[in-house]
Amino acid sequence: MTRLHSRIIVVSGGGSSFGRAIVEHCLEAGARVTVLEAESELAAQLRGDFGTELIVLCGDPTQLASHRQALAATLQRHHRVDGFVAHSACWDHGLALADLPDDDTLIAGFDRIFAANVRAYLCGARVMAAPLRRSQGSMVFTLSTAAIQAGRGGALSTAAHHAGAGLVRQLALELAPAVRVNGVCAALPPRDRHGPFAARAAKGQRSDAVGAPRYLPDPRSQTEHYLALLAPHDLSATTGTLLEVDAEPGLEGLITLS
Repeated sequence: MTRLHSRIIVVSGGGSSFGRAIVEHCLEAGARVTVLEAESELAAQLRGDFGTELIVLCGDPTQLASHRQALAATLQRHHRVDGFVAHSACWDHGLALADLPDDDTLIAGFDRIFAANVRAYLCGARVMAAPLRRSQGSMVFTLSTAAIQAGRGGALSTAAHHAGAGLVRQLALELAPAVRVNGVCAALPPRDRHGPFAARAAKGQRSDAVGAPRYLPDPRSQTEHYLALLAPHDLSATTGTLLEVDAEPGLEGLITLS
């Protein structure tokens, strides 16, 4: 029997390369998957590639209404939800404070990064919490090592991922023991690292002191950790933790938030 046999998983942000890898790995493990994707082209590509194997909705993960639509579609077909994965690839391209714009584009960039990495996760958790309680399921949030230590992202990404780590810790306490809540600190491929300051970073306006992970592990090896955390309660009781899988080779491990 496959590891996630007949588990019902909702993934937000599942159309990008790393997010799609999560979706594909869940399907291979026997799960039935609903994807909430903000970009219409990526949503259409998922529908074309997988047909009725997936439920695909195009909607804004930073809005409660989009998560409600994803939940309604999932319950209509499968009658329950066992897991929720919140994935975002929006970051600040490692811009140091001095390299950030000093005009309204800084405010707009702040709003976009925090909306994608914090508000979207909170909205999804709020909508999915009740059905996950009923099924004794789990939530998994994509984060970054910036959630643990500064130096791998800029000021905005580091702050946003600290907020994400706080969500993991708080929701794990609130939802225990019925729902497990964990984070995976993943190294995202360059094409996945969208952000409001991409053009600025491309022009070389970034500090050498901060930046992306220095290496990119095989996405397959990283998505394996999502499967472990989405497993039924009798296989995994882990909650309130960050799995750091974007560290240097040989340094990945389980980090308990305390």
